[in-house]
Amino acid sequence: MKQDPVGIILGEAMDKAVGATIRSWPYVLAICAVHAVTVQFPATGLGLGAAAVAFLLAPVQAFIGLRALLPDLRFATPWIVRFYVASALLSAVWLGLVFLPITAIALAARQPNISSWAALIPFVFLIGFGLAIWLGVKLSLAPTITVYEERPVGESIARAWRLTTGSFGQTFVFNTAVTLVVAILYVLPQQLGTYASLAYVHDPSTRALVDKLVEIALVPAMVYGNVACYVGYARFLTSLEAQAEGRIVGATKARTPAT
Repeated sequence: MKQDPVGIILGEAMDKAVGATIRSWPYVLAICAVHAVTVQFPATGLGLGAAAVAFLLAPVQAFIGLRALLPDLRFATPWIVRFYVASALLSAVWLGLVFLPITAIALAARQPNISSWAALIPFVFLIGFGLAIWLGVKLSLAPTITVYEERPVGESIARAWRLTTGSFGQTFVFNTAVTLVVAILYVLPQQLGTYASLAYVHDPSTRALVDKLVEIALVPAMVYGNVACYVGYARFLTSLEAQAEGRIVGATKARTPAT
């Protein structure tokens, strides 16, 4: 069975995400509040980086998106834990293959008599980056499978691995398109807001406040983009399953002798 074009899958996902995000406005407001008190205006002891907050809030946005496809889905602890574990493994791929080896070599390069190790950094980066992309693409569907198909983490990883076998290029293109969608919906407006504040707000302290408020105002756009991504991943997963079943049926027919 032919794979649906990535553009059609993302278009359908973005369309469904509009209604899903609007219907879930209490969750969106809660996410805005969390960003405000942990990233932009951190209260004592609550200061967190944007990446950490994004990781912690990912199940909420997955719930908003996948509920559009699974009306009976509830925000429940079992799938949230599975989702966190699968997502943490994806993050560990990048941390373990890209950042930790480079950090270790950079620290070693500071030691006497082994400064030549610094020359290894570009090669380690290229190797680690390549492996991280490969493993990241192979495992990218695992978090969605833990929720959409209610599978344990191990089964989700194995299923993601099987489904992307023979469809690596398609999955890579889809992941790239998803990244671009999030960047366009959030990063671009953020940069425009920054340029506007630089042009029209001259007091540094006021400009800093305006930038923070702009960041908070753009959180709904970020939520919408992430919701569209999770809907898209579920839709892409369904398409890969249909394609895999088509290959199995085709192989079975090829082995069946004509009568």
